[in-house]
Amino acid sequence: MAIHQNSNMRGERGAEFVGCVLNTWERNGSWDSDFYATVWDDERGEVRDIEYDTTRCGGGGSAEIDATDEVLNKVFQYYLNDAREHIERLAVIYAKRYDKGDEVRVIKGRKVKVGTVGKCFWRGTCYNRYSRMTEDRMGIEVDGERFFIAAENAERNAWEKYLPTEEDKEKQRRNYAISCMPHWARPKFGGSAMSGGGFFAL
Repeated sequence: MAIHQNSNMRGERGAEFVGCVLNTWERNGSWDSDFYATVWDDERGEVRDIEYDTTRCGGGGSAEIDATDEVLNKVFQYYLNDAREHIERLAVIYAKRYDKGDEVRVIKGRKVKVGTVGKCFWRGTCYNRYSRMTEDRMGIEVDGERFFIAAENAERNAWEKYLPTEEDKEKQRRNYAISCMPHWARPKFGGSAMSGGGFFAL
């Protein structure tokens, strides 16, 4: 059925995004509600949200989910491509994360020389009375001597070896794409209608 809106002063209704509606949803305000359809815009090559009706005025618009298999395949590929940059960025972030007991390397700051490698013996937060903010801190032990520095001033040593393999990243991309698809379409791509694939689920 696609999206139907009153398109002119005579109230004539025209259909838009036929075969491209992925989902419908409602945004509730204090006094009014706005109604949206998530669609595949073939001309733009992207997924968009289109407002088709509102209680703010007498619009009489309507929308019904009608995405075809061809459109779903385009949408899935769109999310696969979108995932590539996110996966690469998050893979590095996760690889650099550290916790108590990990070997870390100092990457900035003045208290401990940049490049120093030591063991993290503590992670936590502290209130900074000068900035009046709670900050993430860590304790690093170097040759029996202990220092407390900002958590962001260190990273896991040799973090590159903790990066996922290309095969794992491909699985992560697919899981991400599945989680972005409308619930009803996820089983078509190996997911569950109840939940997404999980961004880093392997």
